[in-house]
Amino acid sequence: MMVSDPVCVTRETSLAEAIDVLDDRGFDQLPVVTDHGSKQLVGALTSRQIAIWARDWASVSNASVSEAMNTP
Repeated sequence: MMVSDPVCVTRETSLAEAIDVLDDRGFDQLPVVTDHGSKQLVGALTSRQIAIWARDWASVSNASVSEAMNTP
């Protein structure tokens, strides 16, 4: 399904904030964009990647999306 204004995060979004978005919306993944204005896709963040990071909660609290995302 295509939507005109998808929910997305940037590389600079904190991982904690991305987790909140995934949880609140019931999503398994989020597109990662350069910025919310251009929304140029640069990667994706999945719940699996977050689960890997979650093994070390100290890292999650200080991590940004760019540290855990997939890139093409």
